Amino acid sequence: MSDRTDAPGNQSVSSSSSGSLEQEMPVEAQSTNDPPLMSILKKGRGPDTIEERLVANRSDNDEDEILENPNGGCDDDSGSFGSSIVDVDDIKASTTSGPRVKFASSTSDGPIPPPSSFDDAKTKTKEELLAMVSDLREGLLKVTVDRTSERVLRKKKEKNMIKMAKELSMRSADLIEKEKQITELQSTNTDLAGRLRSTKQQLENLSENHRQEANDRHAEIAALQVRYRESCAAHDSLVAQLNSSNALQCDELRRRALTAELESDKLRVELARLGMKGNPEKAGDAVKKTIKDSGAGAKFDTKTRDAAKIAEIRRESRERFWQDGKRYMFGLLLVS
Repeated sequence: MSDRTDAPGNQSVSSSSSGSLEQEMPVEAQSTNDPPLMSILKKGRGPDTIEERLVANRSDNDEDEILENPNGGCDDDSGSFGSSIVDVDDIKASTTSGPRVKFASSTSDGPIPPPSSFDDAKTKTKEELLAMVSDLREGLLKVTVDRTSERVLRKKKEKNMIKMAKELSMRSADLIEKEKQITELQSTNTDLAGRLRSTKQQLENLSENHRQEANDRHAEIAALQVRYRESCAAHDSLVAQLNSSNALQCDELRRRALTAELESDKLRVELARLGMKGNPEKAGDAVKKTIKDSGAGAKFDTKTRDAAKIAEIRRESRERFWQDGKRYMFGLLLVS
């Protein structure tokens, strides 16, 4: 392959037989701020070095716009790439396998020429080659910027998805715990409902038993009251019968007792008279003794003894009644 020179102050452009393009830029192109693409490739600087330089030269405003725009570099308005559902495993796989960038052809002004277009570089002029290099540099710059913004946005979305996955796992654990608590509360509620039913049944049984026992006690008290009244009536009738049958005998015995008392009084008076005649000094003692032993005094003592005996009998009867029948007395009062 032959070499040719276009201008006295310019370097030559050479092409190899394999179709690779090796050219040296003119002095005007080398005087710019950015080095030429081929010189960068010859010096061994790859796309990562270009990316680092572009990221370092980017302004803060552009970076803020990329971070603040939720739909930057996305396929649709939802802010997702391809599918809206991202799994945690996919996020981890994407972080380990490196970023996978998808660019639309509409982002650049024109399509990037394939590598096969370098084969016919020998047929192009210097201006065309410079234009091609300029287009390639612009395309590389756009691709690098898009790749950088896509990487930043992808990392941000990955962080958000990881955060959402953690939050989802925490909420799932809370939901499982709450479901366990609900199950325990339901079982406790079932146990309490069973205990409430059994307690109500026991209360109803106790009420029925108490009602039946009260009815039995009332019937027993009524029967005892009837028996008491019958006993009182029988006792009164027996006393009346005894009084009517023994009235004559009592009168006869009373007359005999009075006659005997009169005779004894006469004998005591006669005995006292004889004692006073024999011993006049002790006449007063004899009179007192006669009065004491007479029928009036004996009758008085008899009445006193009878009254005391009757009072004792009444007291004993009252005590016996309260000891034996006090448990029925309250029931009798209630029934009556």
